[in-house]
Amino acid sequence: MATEHFDVGYLLGGGGGDIQMTYARETGGKILYLRDKYLGTQYYKLCQNRSGSAMLHGELVANPGTNGVTSIAALESGTTTSATKAAGFTANLHEGAIGWVLDKAATAGAAPECEMVGIKTNTAAVAIFDPKYPLSTALLVSDLLDIVSTYQIEDAADDDQAGIVQGVVAANGGIPDTELGWVQFFGKCRALTVSAVYAINDILVAGAARLALVAAADTGRFVVGKCLTTIKADSVSDFALVFINCGEHAFGNISTLDITA
Repeated sequence: MATEHFDVGYLLGGGGGDIQMTYARETGGKILYLRDKYLGTQYYKLCQNRSGSAMLHGELVANPGTNGVTSIAALESGTTTSATKAAGFTANLHEGAIGWVLDKAATAGAAPECEMVGIKTNTAAVAIFDPKYPLSTALLVSDLLDIVSTYQIEDAADDDQAGIVQGVVAANGGIPDTELGWVQFFGKCRALTVSAVYAINDILVAGAARLALVAAADTGRFVVGKCLTTIKADSVSDFALVFINCGEHAFGNISTLDITA
């Protein structure tokens, strides 16, 4: 039987020292709620750096893939706990992601179409699923698999949508490549910005690993925060005090969706 839930844990409370930690081995995706004496309520997510290089404190990060999804077309083979396609994956990138069986090529609607699995590990050719949650039926040649990113992160890109942006790197020492660290996705914080003149309450979107001003082309679900102070043209530092609201928290705010035809 296909699973509806995986290992379920609790939301965490913590202290300021926790967000300075990075981990070589830990369970990604944990959510941490903090109350700062002056900055107020802050939400953090434990994310894994899969960018290929160290991430700096204050960098804006996002899920890899197109809108957080990597599509694997026409599998070469599979089982109930694996999917195979030569050079079809990026090695290690998808560890901890969700595998969604998009299409059963041989028979429309047949199992395991529309079932999901947790990806335990992957090479460039094979994704291994968590054996505790196998598919109900083996994957076969030409089946389609979508990989939905969860806690895997890379540098944000220009105009990444708010739900894909995971937040701002919290630790003063950044997050080394392949390690896990806390990323702030809600609340007030210092963050790196694209060099520009900013005014109080300017709306912010994703730039290249930094927050940026809204551009004329930004007409989708791109808003990830707002500037809380003025930044002058002669400012030497690229940091700004901002309010950030992105990631799952932004996805969950469906009451603001525009359903105009």
